[in-house]
Amino acid sequence: GKNASVGSVKINVYDGDISSLYGGGFKGHVTGLVDLDITGGTFDKNVYGGGYAGTVGSTDVSVTDKTSNKIITINGSLFGGGEGETASVYTSTNVLVDLALDLNVTETTKYTNDISGISEVKYQITSVDYSKIQGNIYGGGDLGQVGSGDIDSVNNIATINKVATTNVTLTNGYVGGSIFAGGSGVPGANVRYALTMGTVFGQTSVTVNGGLVLGSVYGGGTQSRVYEDSSSDDYVATVNITELTEEIVINGSVFGGGERGNSATMNASVPTTIGDVLVSITGKAERGSQIYFVNGGVYGDGNLCLVRGNRVIEITNFNTTDDTLKTFFSLQRANTV
Repeated sequence: GKNASVGSVKINVYDGDISSLYGGGFKGHVTGLVDLDITGGTFDKNVYGGGYAGTVGSTDVSVTDKTSNKIITINGSLFGGGEGETASVYTSTNVLVDLALDLNVTETTKYTNDISGISEVKYQITSVDYSKIQGNIYGGGDLGQVGSGDIDSVNNIATINKVATTNVTLTNGYVGGSIFAGGSGVPGANVRYALTMGTVFGQTSVTVNGGLVLGSVYGGGTQSRVYEDSSSDDYVATVNITELTEEIVINGSVFGGGERGNSATMNASVPTTIGDVLVSITGKAERGSQIYFVNGGVYGDGNLCLVRGNRVIEITNFNTTDDTLKTFFSLQRANTV
């Protein structure tokens, strides 16, 4: 509610035309779980699991058309968290996207030797009508934190008060932008940037099991930070590209970290993911891998930012039908491969 406090929230959206959707309230507080289930409808702007400038305990966001057979169109982005710098999530976010999508993918090996081939990937969407997320998917919020902590900006470390987690899973579907396990952290016009914007204090995770991603996949956020829990031995960010039954087509790249340090940074000099990261690419053992990289590569660091920690890349069963290793444009910035 508006300026009110409630225990938990359950929202089901079956159809309709909606501007923006919030799981939480307007400057209000949800102390427990926000359970948001979307099975139909058109959303002109963004969808938030959290509230507008209000806090929530945790969020569970599901966007799926598999049971309703209705078209879902999100013309903006999908967030596990809320909108605004004070729209924090205290413990966890979970975002699941499972949308029907049929793809026809061809991979042509231009050159083959005994070790690897250079591949050209082309794809076509064969579905006549299909659901779409036109923007990005975020595990976190746009400016609010997931968890809470105090940041030492000089040393770029954090003392965590509440450890939290984010999790994004794309089972199948069309994503017109990128997928970020973290938050956005990009302020609007005339709003001064702060290190806490979009920050996750704890762990992030993103899993892609199928679908088409026109952008890239990140273990971090756009312009936000992810700080490890120093008492945990887990990876601070985990990216799993794991083939199950659907094709996976990524037009861009896969990064263990985030997208950029700040709006003025045009080099990979700013650590934004603090802790060890894991990037795992796993195809099917019994057939040629249906994981396809159209234009990008696999990186342990972020795009225009760094990971401060060990960067582990694991690649398993990434082969063509004749057991020739598949290729992508680049494999860089890893301590262990």
